[in-house]
This record gives sequence, structure tokens and C-alpha cells, in this order.
Amino acid sequence: AFAQRLGAFHGAAVVPFVGKADTPCFRVVNRGSPADFLDIVGIQGGSVEADLARRDFTFNAMAMRVQADGKPGELIDLFRGQRDLEQRCVRATGAEVFVSDPLRIIRAVRFAAQLSFEIDPATLDLMKSAAAGLAGTAGERVARELFLILEQPSCASHVRILDEIGALEALFPEIRPMKGCVQNEHHHLDVWDHSVATLEICEGILEAAEVSLGPSAAHVRGNLGKHNRLALLKLAALFHDSGKPEARTVEPSGGRVTFHGHEKGSSAAAGRVADRLKLSARDRAYFENLVGN
Repeated sequence: AFAQRLGAFHGAAVVPFVGKADTPCFRVVNRGSPADFLDIVGIQGGSVEADLARRDFTFNAMAMRVQADGKPGELIDLFRGQRDLEQRCVRATGAEVFVSDPLRIIRAVRFAAQLSFEIDPATLDLMKSAAAGLAGTAGERVARELFLILEQPSCASHVRILDEIGALEALFPEIRPMKGCVQNEHHHLDVWDHSVATLEICEGILEAAEVSLGPSAAHVRGNLGKHNRLALLKLAALFHDSGKPEARTVEPSGGRVTFHGHEKGSSAAAGRVADRLKLSARDRAYFENLVGN
């Protein structure tokens, strides 16, 4: 009722969030500027303090009382979130944060990537212990957070963090056989390390696009700025050789390692990844086309 009254008073649109019957939540949107909005939800747990204890990270677990005249009042900071903001640190509010919702593992890395924050070592340990739970997380939720990471200019280091804590293998079992899959004389890295290096080189090309791509730089940047293309390009870099472990053979004479037809296996693996992430038909076609070619 409060959200509806607020919307009517300001001439704003009030949009209820579906699927949240247990926790009613409304978005009050400025009709003239949709990027200007407030999310309104009732206090959970019976008190502000109990509500904050349900949050994921310390800097998301702060509240400020609003005084009768509308001015900000007392800051409620039970978990020293203000300190962690100042120290640029991603820290979990408690030991059960990632068990209750494993998606928060990717969310933690996303905050670190977007804000150039460091993840608290104890929080990293909690993330690692709960990483297996990501296998049961809805693909749409995973895709949203993962794409936000991949859209950052230099995300390869954060992809490595996801790999080190076991999050990537939990999400994408296709990665496991890529690790330790030795290649031929044309490669000094196994398939997985080669794929991560491909991501790093891809980001290097894009960072220096005016030098590496010359007159085409602006066109390429514009193209990758549409839809989810930048994130999908980087995801394709990680999975472009995912069919190699299955295609690997050793020639009887000379012992040369070959991967004939591996692009077909890679394309099939990309299809499974697309299924898991619930990609749209447009995004799926773009991703599979990059990997298969």
C-alpha cells in the first residue's frame, strides 16, 4: 500500500516483482527517467538488525534511518561495512552466506571485478567450500552475474579466481577434461590454460583496439557493445577448444598429438553451456557460431 501511495504521489509507475510472494517487493519507477527508481520491500525478520543479518556482504548490510523531516539519520552498520568500503574489501556477513545462496559466490567476484575490490581471504575460503552448490543454481541467475564479470575490461584475473575456488567446474563440467589435456608441439599449455590465455589475449587486443585493429576499432567496439556480444565473445574464448579432450589422438608413427574435428565437439559443448545458462536464441546462435568457427 505504501509503494502504491508513493507512486501515486510522485506520478511514478509501481511494478511488483513476480515470484516474491513470501517477500513482497515493489519497484517505483520515474516515468520520465526509467533509470531513476526505488525498490521497496518490507523489513524481514522482525527488525532492521535481523533484516541486515540476512544480507550477503558487509557493504550491503548497512541501513540508515530516515527522520520525520526526510533527512538521513543514524547509520546502522552491524558488520562494519563502511570500513570495508573504505578498505575496498568484499567480505561476507557470516559463515552461511554462500550455503544459503551459492550464486553469491559469483556475485562476490562480480563486485570485486566491477569495483576493483579485493576479496577477503576468509570469504574466499567460504566461497570455495560452497562452490559445489552452484551446480543447482538457476542458469538465468548465473548468466546475469557471469556476464557482468565478463563485460569488465580485464576480467581474466577474476575468471581465474572463479576457477581456483572450483566455481567454474561446478557450473561447467566441460572444463574438467580440458585441464591436463596435453597438446602438440604448437602449444606450450594444456587446453584449459591455453583457453584462459586466449581470453587474456582477447582482452589485450580490445584494450589496445586502436593499435591492434586500426580503422576497424570503432566498428568492432560498436558491434561488441550490442546485446551480450562482449561477454559472449569472452565466453567463447574460454570454450573454443572444449572439444579437444574428446578429439585427442596420438599418431602411431611418431607419436604426434592431433585434434581432428575438435571444432564439432567444441560447438556441441557450447550448446550444453548455452542450455545451462538458458541463453536466448539470439545469444546462443552467436556463441555457438564463435566457438564452432
